[in-house]
Amino acid sequence: MSSNSASNSAYAASLVAATALAKTLSSPLPPLPPPSSYDGHVYEPSDDTYLMVDAIAHHLSTSSSSPTKVLEIGTGSGCNIVKAAQCLEGKGEFMATDINPKAIEAAMALWKATFDGSSSPPPTLQTFESDLLAGQSELDLLIFNPPYVPTPSSEISGSGIEVSWAGGVDGREVIDRALPIIKAGVAEGGVVLMILVDENKPEEVIKMWGKGEVLV
Repeated sequence: MSSNSASNSAYAASLVAATALAKTLSSPLPPLPPPSSYDGHVYEPSDDTYLMVDAIAHHLSTSSSSPTKVLEIGTGSGCNIVKAAQCLEGKGEFMATDINPKAIEAAMALWKATFDGSSSPPPTLQTFESDLLAGQSELDLLIFNPPYVPTPSSEISGSGIEVSWAGGVDGREVIDRALPIIKAGVAEGGVVLMILVDENKPEEVIKMWGKGEVLV
């Protein structure tokens, strides 16, 4: 990836934009329950999950510092926040939000299956049945696999599985609403890992971010 300065701001947050979906699974997923356990209510791990898991593992293995406050927006199955905790050996504060209560249940079940009995005491996951950051701030690492699929605007409302992918016009309606909130919630020097596709016009998103270092 190449690095370009988005502004002269000293605020050193980073936005990592993946512009293609590819199963580049060099870092394994956490052990997963059978697909039937999601019962059609929770977004099952897919290519974008694999891509994010790799991004998390790469970032945390190459970063010069370890985040202590980690949050995932729209956790779904919980794979990404679990992977972050695994990479950090359970050290830190871990949080996940989702407006789908079934996703919160699935994420917590995966967390417990992964960590219960693995250490004493096991790491804890704080969950919020909520949109975006649930009021959290000073985040060192924020993980966001947004609903990026272009759809009619009417499809982005609700609390079921459809909100996992429905992004509205250009797949950007949720992303555009989220960016100012994310910028305000990330600590100085914090990092945002977010997936984008070409239809989202990543260059525009990067301009909207407008501070710190951008990796594309």
